[in-house]
This record gives sequence, structure tokens and C-alpha cells, in this order.
Amino acid sequence: MKKAPVLSGTVPKEGTAKGKLTSGFPTKAMPIPEGAHIVDSSVSTQGRKIQVAVNYRTSLGVEAVLKYYESQAAKRGWVATRGTAADGAKSITLGFGDDTMVATVRTAPTGATTVAAFGSYVVGK
Repeated sequence: MKKAPVLSGTVPKEGTAKGKLTSGFPTKAMPIPEGAHIVDSSVSTQGRKIQVAVNYRTSLGVEAVLKYYESQAAKRGWVATRGTAADGAKSITLGFGDDTMVATVRTAPTGATTVAAFGSYVVGK
């Protein structure tokens, strides 16, 4: 089944930012839980293909972050798959067709939950 891209129209402009989302960051494609503290973010483009990344901290627990992304995948009709890295960090991969994102979630020594998320998307016309 062919699925429409999660992003369409204008390709976001490239950029990086510390402490906030870069201008035009596509939260429709890579949602971030409310109240998250952004460490850094970036958008890179090549034609209609874009790659986005964000690192953030949240007061949500690891399981709550994974469930948040599972619910976001369900809203988009995407597949969500959980995994565990060698160091014990949890990961979740979401996507369908040309749109994919991966979030690695772990508990920091401070007790905060840290998330490193990366996505690759094709912007539809």
C-alpha cells in the first residue's frame, strides 16, 4: 500500500540550534513530547529528502516516551518497533515507506530521561 508522505509542500530550510528547535523543524514528522527540554536540533536537506535530528531531556520515564512514540505512530498509520541497544538503552523505530525515525531513550545519571532522535523523510509535493 502506497502511503502519502508525512510532510508535503515546502522543504524546511537547513539549520542547527542549541537549546531550541531550529527554525522550521518538522514536528509533524518528528513529534516531541510537551515539556521536553531541547538540547540541540538540526535539519539537513538534499532536494526533497530531509534528515532531522534532536536531542532532548524529559521528565517522562523511558516507558512513557516509548508509549508516546507508539501512539504517534498509530495516528500516522506507521509501524513502530522497539529494540534494546547493547548498553541497555531502549530504542523505537517508526515509519512507513520513505518516512522513518528512530529514537534512542535512556535514563541519565541525573535521573532525567534523555532522547536522541533521528529521522529521514521525503517531502511530497
